[in-house]
Amino acid sequence: MPARQGGFEAVHPENVDGYQNATGFSLTRADSTANLRALLSLAHQRELSMGLKNAVGPIPTLGAEMDFAGTSHASSMPNAAPTGQ
Repeated sequence: MPARQGGFEAVHPENVDGYQNATGFSLTRADSTANLRALLSLAHQRELSMGLKNAVGPIPTLGAEMDFAGTSHASSMPNAAPTGQ
């Protein structure tokens, strides 16, 4: 069953900043960017939105391409407003 038909509207990949961590792989920011662009294309082909969650590193490069971005720690940020305001 396609994701849209299953009631899903969006995806947010996890651990997209492997280049910033000791993973044992020689990942680069460019690797992460290429991977995210490929995932974004796949999501859009399936009529799904895609966003970044808890990953601020890619925002300067990919922020305009992503459908949304957020952090689970937004309520602790000084400029955070409750949803709907």
